[in-house]
Amino acid sequence: MVAKIYCGLGLLKRENIREVHRADLIGQHIGETEAKTNAIIDSALDGVLFLDEAYALVATGAKNDFGLVAIDTLLARMENDRDRLVVIIAGYRADLDKFLDTNEGLRSRFTRNIDFPSYAPSELVEIANKMAEQRDSIFEKAALDHMEELFTKLATESTPDANGISRRNLDIAGNGRFVRNIVERSEEEREFRLDHSEHAGTGEFSDEELMTITDDDVARSVEPLLRGLGLSVPA
Repeated sequence: MVAKIYCGLGLLKRENIREVHRADLIGQHIGETEAKTNAIIDSALDGVLFLDEAYALVATGAKNDFGLVAIDTLLARMENDRDRLVVIIAGYRADLDKFLDTNEGLRSRFTRNIDFPSYAPSELVEIANKMAEQRDSIFEKAALDHMEELFTKLATESTPDANGISRRNLDIAGNGRFVRNIVERSEEEREFRLDHSEHAGTGEFSDEELMTITDDDVARSVEPLLRGLGLSVPA
């Protein structure tokens, strides 16, 4: 969206956006990081370079981390190619603040901040409902109520991350991404349930039965999803 707006205003020549992560910029040997970072930046010229979870560049905290080399290279190119390059960094606020403090040139170049609030539990339920509809599935009301209760509890509980920063469990779960995973996993649970039902042999199911995701389907999907994120199901 930013690339389209800037292009429409004549600030950029292309609507191109190049999304990258730490692995795209960091090399294994001396000199490799500069080459990789410069190549990425070259591919983003006249467009937008989007660096997601920018703080991963300095996640190790080591003074010889090649991520610091990538940052130096990026800052130099932002200055030298300032008329041809827009750089956007994204991530959690606390982590980004720490990232911006790792190099004195970062804060002076990233001066505009936009905070995107997390979805409210009711909004996540609405998203889940729409995702299901797009996949020809239907949540029963009890399942929707279950999800809203779950999202509400996850939003009120916090867990320290690997850097010791306290985060809402709902954010750790991934908000909209967590919803998508629930929808997909619940559909798998539904198929398993139907395959092991008394009508499995004949296949005599109504369209509603084939489409409906029950509260039990959701409950069976949530626990393994949260466990994989190092979280437990709220009591």
